[in-house]
Amino acid sequence: MEKHSYDCSISADREATGDLLTNDHESIGEASQVCGAQTTAECCSASSVSELSTAGTSGEGPPSSSSPVCCHSGTKFQLIHEGDIQLCRLNHNRTVLSKILSSKFLRRWETHRIVLGTSEMSSRTAGGFMEWPVRYSSVEDVYPLLRWDPGHKYCLGMVIPEGSLLLQAANSYVRDQWLHSIRWKKALTKYRRVLLSSRKIEVVLRELRSLIDLTLTTPLQDRNIYQQPIDIISKFLVASKDWLEPDAVEDIVRIILPLLEKTMPTPELCEYFCKHCKRCPQSRVVSGMYTPVVQRILKHNMDFGKNPMTRLLVQL
Repeated sequence: MEKHSYDCSISADREATGDLLTNDHESIGEASQVCGAQTTAECCSASSVSELSTAGTSGEGPPSSSSPVCCHSGTKFQLIHEGDIQLCRLNHNRTVLSKILSSKFLRRWETHRIVLGTSEMSSRTAGGFMEWPVRYSSVEDVYPLLRWDPGHKYCLGMVIPEGSLLLQAANSYVRDQWLHSIRWKKALTKYRRVLLSSRKIEVVLRELRSLIDLTLTTPLQDRNIYQQPIDIISKFLVASKDWLEPDAVEDIVRIILPLLEKTMPTPELCEYFCKHCKRCPQSRVVSGMYTPVVQRILKHNMDFGKNPMTRLLVQL
C-alpha cells in the first residue's frame, strides 16, 4: 500500500509538471484577469542553450537527436561531476499566482555551474533557483521531458517536495548524460542509507543484488563507477561485523564477486576477508570464491608495502 501511494504521488507530480508545461495559454488568460496584460517576459532564448558547449567533465558527444538515448543501444556517457546547465523551478501549487509565474511567457531560466556531490547537488554560485542545495534523498523521480515546446526540447525534470526542477541541456546526448549521472548519485545515496541502517539480512541481500546489477549495467563510465559501490559495501561489512552470521557473509561474497572481478578490494574488505578465512578455513568461499580476487591482485602487481591487508589476504 505504501509503494502504491508513492507511485501515485510521483505520477501526480509528473502530471502536474506536464499541465504546467502544456496549459501556458490558459494560465496567461487567468493571469490577465488578475493582474492585467504583461508587457515584458524574462525568458532565456534557445540560442543561448546551444552556446553551452560542455555539460560537465566530458562535454563531447554524438550529434544531437530529439529522441532519448537508450541504455541498451550501447551509448556510453562520462559521469558528470560538475558542469554548466540551465535550470528552472516550477511550483505545483495550483493557484492562479503559481500558474502566472510558471507560464511559458514568464518562466525564467538561470545558468548555473552545478556540482553533483556525494549526497546533494549544488551550485558554485549559490543563489536564485539554487540558493540551497538539492539533496538526492529528497528527489522523488528524475525523468526526461518529452512534452515540451520546440525551443526547449532537451530537458529533464526532477520531482522535489516543493514542485519540479527543470534542467535544460544543449542536446539530447548531454541531457541523457545528466539524467544518468543524477540517477546514479541518487541510487548510491539510497543504497548507502539502506545498507548502513538495516539489520535484516533479506533486505541487505536484496539491496546488494540491486546495487551490483546497477553497477554492472550502467551506461556511465568513470574510474569511480566500480570503486564507489565497493566502498559502500566495505563500510557495511565493517559496521555489521557484530551481527552478520558466517552463512550470510558467504551469501554476500557470492553476490559481490562479479564486482570484485572488475576492481580491487579495499583494505577494509581485505581485512574482513582475512578474518573470515581464519574463522571458516574449510568454507567453499575461502577455497573457491576468493581465488579470483587473489588472482586479480597478483595480476596487477600491487605494492604490498602500502597495502599490508592485501598482502595478508594473498598469503592466506
